[in-house]
Amino acid sequence: ELQISSVDEWLGIGKDACEQLLVRARKLIHQASYSSLDASGIRRLLPQNFHDNLAKLITQIVLHHLPSWRDELVDSQISLPKLTEIDWRVDVKTAANNISRMAVPA
Repeated sequence: ELQISSVDEWLGIGKDACEQLLVRARKLIHQASYSSLDASGIRRLLPQNFHDNLAKLITQIVLHHLPSWRDELVDSQISLPKLTEIDWRVDVKTAANNISRMAVPA
């Protein structure tokens, strides 16, 4: 609620128009993130009569942030545990009948 009121004041638009703008921006980002779209695909998500320079700017912004948004989506998904790193070693020990001949790794 606080975010919408500050955005609508900043843009000089009504609260309803601001809510629609944020919902549509979220849909655009969601579709671009899940569909692996390129620049032309993102442009097709915008209305046909959309201002050309604004469409180019929005497309550039979405393409710039798309990799980090995808990483966040993957990280936030609930999934089975996965091994990310392993640290291992092998210790070799030789044995003999005589205790003085036993070698212990350092």
